[in-house]
Amino acid sequence: MERRAFLIGTGSTVALAGCVGDTEDPEGSGDSDTTEEDEQSTEETEDNAETESESETESEPESEEETEEPDPAEFVVTDLSVDPSEITPGESATVAATVQNIGETEGTEQLEFDIEGATVDEQNVGDSTFEEVTEGETVTEQVTVPPGESTTVSISVTRELTGTFDVSVADRSVSFDVVRDWNEIGETYEGAGGLTVSLESLEVTEKTGSYEYAIEYTLENETDGGIDEGGFQLYPADPNNDPLQQYGGFEELFPGDTVSRSYTFEEEKSIEFDTLAYHPDQFFRQTPPTDALVWPVEY
Repeated sequence: MERRAFLIGTGSTVALAGCVGDTEDPEGSGDSDTTEEDEQSTEETEDNAETESESETESEPESEEETEEPDPAEFVVTDLSVDPSEITPGESATVAATVQNIGETEGTEQLEFDIEGATVDEQNVGDSTFEEVTEGETVTEQVTVPPGESTTVSISVTRELTGTFDVSVADRSVSFDVVRDWNEIGETYEGAGGLTVSLESLEVTEKTGSYEYAIEYTLENETDGGIDEGGFQLYPADPNNDPLQQYGGFEELFPGDTVSRSYTFEEEKSIEFDTLAYHPDQFFRQTPPTDALVWPVEY
């Protein structure tokens, strides 16, 4: 509001009178309005700053790091081999398994080698019962493998019986054959017990319902002591059938003694034989001893 002054003279008295108009005074009540607006603006600014600060705080990622546990050890058999794949009775074959740890930590595994067995049925001789059994077996080897690495574990397997034998580890398998090294007719060999042995002939003769197996052989003692004669035996192709023994009188051969003999076996045609063996101690065996001299039987 604008203030206006007037001089009014009445005699000797001068009076100052004023009136108030409608114009706003910028230095009057206007100062109070401006302060209120500034305070309200400041409060709004502070509120916005707090809101933005809270929003930034909510959007910041957590500072704690999550740690993942490594995978446990896991084993796979990547290879299985056998060497040699063919052995003679009493010899050993080496079976080797390669194991890999595909996990992320070191671990220990119990590795099982399952080895096939073979069983020969019982044979009754008089009041006695004889049998030869090669039982199946499981050989366990412990192995520790770091993560991502491989190692090889091996075992030795020995078999006395001839045939094919399987060895398995996990989902892999291999096989090896047990065969005999044949002796030759007409050659001289040192037999178990010390006598030299020469099989001169082996003839197979077919008859109506049977086969005859005629042998001629020579034994000689080249040692310094007396040695008892051994005998021959025919072994069937199917080990569940009984072998044929050589019966008769056997003598002691003294140093320098030589004896030549002949003998004939006979058996029905339903049973075939594949091995003729000489040994001093095989009378009740179902298969030839590992140190026997052996010759193949051919029809």
